[in-house]
Amino acid sequence: MTPSNDERNLVVATTFVVRSVEQLRNDLVDPLLYRRLTAKPPDMAAVTVDIERPILHVQLDLPDGTRLHVINVHLKSKIPTNFLARRLMPIAGGPPTRGPRAPSSPR
Repeated sequence: MTPSNDERNLVVATTFVVRSVEQLRNDLVDPLLYRRLTAKPPDMAAVTVDIERPILHVQLDLPDGTRLHVINVHLKSKIPTNFLARRLMPIAGGPPTRGPRAPSSPR
């Protein structure tokens, strides 16, 4: 297997026989396009939104002869792609998109 992004690799640790390994990154769907609808001035063209973290699909052979499909994803807690609109303006009524975090409340 040749990783498509050397800095974002996923693994599955197992003692079972590994039948196949596939790393998916825009293999099943075209890359998404994004254009700010309410921008002033309006965006002239959409930009491609890259998938930052691939999906790992592993097929394992279990001792009883059945095949187990393992889907491994690494999700982020922050917005996964840096949209231009998120950098320019916060969502109305929502938390700020950048800047220091608010202090935690004592428990």
